[in-house]
Amino acid sequence: MNANVIYTDMNPCGGAERLTLATMHALSQKGVNFDLTTCIQPNMTKLENAYGSKIASIIEKAEKINLLESLEEPFIDRITEKGNYDFTVNTHGDTLPYYHRSFSKNNAVTYCHFPSARYHIDSENLEYLRDIRVTGFRQIDEMDYSEKNVARIFDLETEQKIQRYFKFLRDRYENLMKNTLVLTNSGYTRKAISNAFNIDAKILYPPVDVETFQEIALKSNQRDGMVLVISRIAPDKQIENAIEVARIMRGRGIGKIMTIAGNLHCYDHQYYQQMKNMIADYDLSDYVSLQTNISFSRLIQLMQLAKVYFHPRIDEHFGISIVEAMASGLVPVVSNIGGHTEFVPPKYHFHTLGHAADLIALAFEATNSERRAISSSTIKFSNENYVNSFHRILSELLNTGIAHTQMA
Repeated sequence: MNANVIYTDMNPCGGAERLTLATMHALSQKGVNFDLTTCIQPNMTKLENAYGSKIASIIEKAEKINLLESLEEPFIDRITEKGNYDFTVNTHGDTLPYYHRSFSKNNAVTYCHFPSARYHIDSENLEYLRDIRVTGFRQIDEMDYSEKNVARIFDLETEQKIQRYFKFLRDRYENLMKNTLVLTNSGYTRKAISNAFNIDAKILYPPVDVETFQEIALKSNQRDGMVLVISRIAPDKQIENAIEVARIMRGRGIGKIMTIAGNLHCYDHQYYQQMKNMIADYDLSDYVSLQTNISFSRLIQLMQLAKVYFHPRIDEHFGISIVEAMASGLVPVVSNIGGHTEFVPPKYHFHTLGHAADLIALAFEATNSERRAISSSTIKFSNENYVNSFHRILSELLNTGIAHTQMA
């Protein structure tokens, strides 16, 4: 049996990329041969640094890596026909409208972390065209997106071509979401998908290496006054909220240091510099530490040192780093909007950034028994539970597909 796993770019090394690796492991355990179709060749050194060699090495089991040059039908026809796939799994269904006319709910799965593509396409977001990497608009790739409201100045022919391409993407994404089995990460996202497409997505919690964090970080007896933030350093992650909270904390004498750790993509260096300037302007250089592209071992070390985890994004769809922190015995402080409200204790949901500082002070006072209870609550998000759940979904899909084939 052959499968095709679709993902735009594995190299950012975030939670969505981890889900893709776990999905490959699930397929391998089922004895399914798989290819990986992606826009960028995976950087194994970077992946091993972020996840450890055991998790990252699954990519080497791929029969073939297809480099996706275009979303146009002839290109996808060649990949589909040459691969002779029994089914397809798109683990980047929030962004990449990879669709083939042969797809159905019996042979194609789409994992959608949030229906972001719908909103990017409807608003004709040029950064979205840049990020999906296969549009062929060189002038869009070369634009400076460091300033908000980038001027959109093209000749009439190019403007019309861009509008046609957005229509093409809109049709592809609509077909992808309505003609495949859609999985998602939370009730929050499930509702957003229902509102956007009037379909009922199935919740499959994303995988978290819960056991590793519980085993290593819970043994720590070095915890001090550190607040930890783990997030990709990018505008959509709202890192500025963390720095604002740090300013409030510093003024109130809460904690000793805030460490912000996360991967930094080449596109986001301007934003990273803005965050560094913000730290300097607030005179927080001795209070806020900004660490980029850290190794997995360094992440574990930070988990061992911190007491509290703060998540700066207001409307996070799920938040794998939140679960990692909870598994490690950190007390999470999150906003009162988003998928994370479904598993973080309500007493730690903030309404304003000032309220967040209050809750961080409260979290510092949490007892060891409360930390252990928070850690224990994360077992439902384990890699094993994800793989087992994915196996059940895959079996149902394949059995239904076989039944349909026999009836035909």
